[in-house]
Amino acid sequence: DAHGYYWVVPAQAEGRWVFPLPGKQGEARLDLRQKFQMLEGELVIGGRSVAIEEGRMNGAEMRFYYRQADGTRTAFTARVAGNRLADQIRAASAKPINIHGRRL
Repeated sequence: DAHGYYWVVPAQAEGRWVFPLPGKQGEARLDLRQKFQMLEGELVIGGRSVAIEEGRMNGAEMRFYYRQADGTRTAFTARVAGNRLADQIRAASAKPINIHGRRL
């Protein structure tokens, strides 16, 4: 009786990331701590800091949720490639926002 195991090695995402927001919203900052595939940290948008929820890495894919000022739960997904990240922020009732960021 043989068993196989499948393990996806998470990309290294720990550190401080910054990415511009659309329009005149300025820049967002993401401070991450990583233990294997699990992520913890804070997202700062418009001077407001919020804890990330359910942060995980699956290979190069980063995923977490955060709460907007009005309480809306918002999904954040990104592909990490070295010191770059790109993908989308998706609020429940709004269209996705494309992002391109870098690690400091």
